[in-house]
Amino acid sequence: MDLKNMSQDEKEALAEDINTPVDVLRNLATNTQWAIRGSVAENPSTPEDLLRKLAKDKKSWVRGRVAKNTSAPEDVLMHLTDDYYHWDIRESLAKNSKSSIKILLKLFDQEKHSNDVGFNPDMITTLYKNPKLPYVAKVVIETLYGEWL
Repeated sequence: MDLKNMSQDEKEALAEDINTPVDVLRNLATNTQWAIRGSVAENPSTPEDLLRKLAKDKKSWVRGRVAKNTSAPEDVLMHLTDDYYHWDIRESLAKNSKSSIKILLKLFDQEKHSNDVGFNPDMITTLYKNPKLPYVAKVVIETLYGEWL
């Protein structure tokens, strides 16, 4: 496979393909184009060690794609909850079906105390819609933020 002669679109498609060999994904994960790294980060076939590396990428867009990945390990997803100033990453975590109750509750707690970045009604709604969010948290959301649901 000649990656050097592929266009960016071809590389992105390859990075998104669940059948792409791991060695190719590893190569694409080092690409200077953040969109290609992001496609690798979102691929459910990307190995755990590579997801860990991409979760620390300098581009928030790449980290956000790791947050969407249902194959990302729990500790990586939990680490991404600390990406406090990037609402898109936090929203991706809230939508990820693999995010644990612990992650969802941490996101909710952070949102309740969001004085630094401002309250985000969309985040509250996203958390509320997650079937894993405990009932008691849903009641608190209904009580405090019902007008946004």
